[in-house]
Amino acid sequence: MNPPMKELHNISRTGKVRVWRIGADGDQVITEFGELGGKFQRVVDTAIAVNVGKANYRSPELVAQDMVERQIELKTREGYLPPSEKRDTEFTWDTLPESLRFYKPDNDLSAKLEKLLEKGEAFLARKRDGDMMVWVVNDERQVQAYSRTMLRCHDKEPGVPWEVRYPEVAAEIADMDLPPRTILLGEMVPPSEKDDFKYVSRVVKSLSEKSLALQREHGFLQFYVWDIAFFGGEPMCRTRPVRDRYDLIFELVNLGSSALVPVEFLSAEEFSAVEESTDAPTYNPSKGRVWNCAAAMAHENGWEGFVVVDPNGIYGDKAFNLRGKVDRPGTACGKLKPTFSDDFIAVWAPETGDGSYGTGKYQGKVGSIQLYQLNTEGTLLPISEVGNGFTEADLAALSDPTLYPMVLEVEYDSRTYMSEGADTNALRFPRFLSVRHDKSIAECVNPRL
Repeated sequence: MNPPMKELHNISRTGKVRVWRIGADGDQVITEFGELGGKFQRVVDTAIAVNVGKANYRSPELVAQDMVERQIELKTREGYLPPSEKRDTEFTWDTLPESLRFYKPDNDLSAKLEKLLEKGEAFLARKRDGDMMVWVVNDERQVQAYSRTMLRCHDKEPGVPWEVRYPEVAAEIADMDLPPRTILLGEMVPPSEKDDFKYVSRVVKSLSEKSLALQREHGFLQFYVWDIAFFGGEPMCRTRPVRDRYDLIFELVNLGSSALVPVEFLSAEEFSAVEESTDAPTYNPSKGRVWNCAAAMAHENGWEGFVVVDPNGIYGDKAFNLRGKVDRPGTACGKLKPTFSDDFIAVWAPETGDGSYGTGKYQGKVGSIQLYQLNTEGTLLPISEVGNGFTEADLAALSDPTLYPMVLEVEYDSRTYMSEGADTNALRFPRFLSVRHDKSIAECVNPRL
């Protein structure tokens, strides 16, 4: 199959040219990618008709074209450009480019950070479970808001900027009289100490009128400021250590503000003073005492966890880029999150709605597996699907429907219970760990269900 292909290029951190191509041949979507001059990988996905029997029916061929257009849009946002188009190396301040990406903490702690943590020399900033937002004061001192992927508005509400739905945050930032070319990084969070990602998500995903109505009824979102990317044009994350940036946040943000919240952090020294006899649970035996004490604090308070940072960390060229993909200054900041695991009854039968097939080279294999547990009355209740954590060998071993039901051990960050007022019994960020051949279906009982 050699359909007409749209080709886009991007530049890696090492300066190599990344090539990405896509095209449709009937109901087949063909994607090729690799480094210029190197070997390319090829993935083929088969589109499926949608809205069958309805007036808005779309054939597999039309769905394939939709998939191609959507993927081109996403790649363009990531900084991919046609080969002939000149790439920006700097940005202007009137409208920031969609390819601009600010750093994210690593998903775990580097060896350096773990040592700083156990020596009491790291900072632990509370990780809020919200929606990242970038707030900007431009050259004209206008206050503007951008999403994490640098979009100025909801994709279904073009022309209505994000700040319309967050008037209190916009007004507070305007009152701070910040110098032009200032960028604050943070999360939109609920107006309370307790995280409520579901509420934040409803506010963010709704159109502005509904978003404002929700906030008038349940409280306006606040902006949790966890870093300053630029201040008066100076790229702070690239040039100044974390401790200086935190000091500046506390100078700028009024502690009595109802719209802005400064980063909440502790010194690891406060945890290192905990006695060895502490009864704090050991969430991860491979980690040190301070790590586990911090994990216990996060769990007891219902927090998502911490971002552990080197107070002297300067993020350099990993602070931000114009390549459309985030960098992670792993030696300087990483996540510390208590995680949990449990045993679940696994069912994989995509034809009947339990789990799904994979795509591309994984067609016909496991895409996701449906998880269940029993309550104390023996009723089988759906929990979540799990689609992450599988190796190639796992997929090969698990892609036989006749093996199910079976028992899987799954790791997750948190979970909710309908018996305690939630809408679902779902897991947050579930990851496959192992098949539990030593456990029976009858042992997968959860008394909280």
